[in-house]
Amino acid sequence: NDFKKKCLPIWESPPADGNTTNAAKKHGILVITSTTGNADPPENISRFIRYLKRRTTSPQTFSNCSYAVLGLGDTNYDSFCATAKLVDRKIGELGGSRVKKLVCADEGTGT
Repeated sequence: NDFKKKCLPIWESPPADGNTTNAAKKHGILVITSTTGNADPPENISRFIRYLKRRTTSPQTFSNCSYAVLGLGDTNYDSFCATAKLVDRKIGELGGSRVKKLVCADEGTGT
């Protein structure tokens, strides 16, 4: 019931990118990721990142997907939320419909 009250209206609202495609009829993807070291992806998402970066990945791979990305980072580092920014950009380039803008949580400021 909490999903229906809190999440479903968000997925049914118009996508943040203005695309009029009904996001509720698509598969939902929520990516939560951090950035490690020198803008490196964490080990558990590195294979997915390699897939997103391949030249042979179809430009319509995520055409049936609505997505949102939450980046976890720290502004004390030069490459703040670099992995989340990359994932957000690449899923969009590969046909995904953005439901909400990229959100970057900052450990340095607590926001």
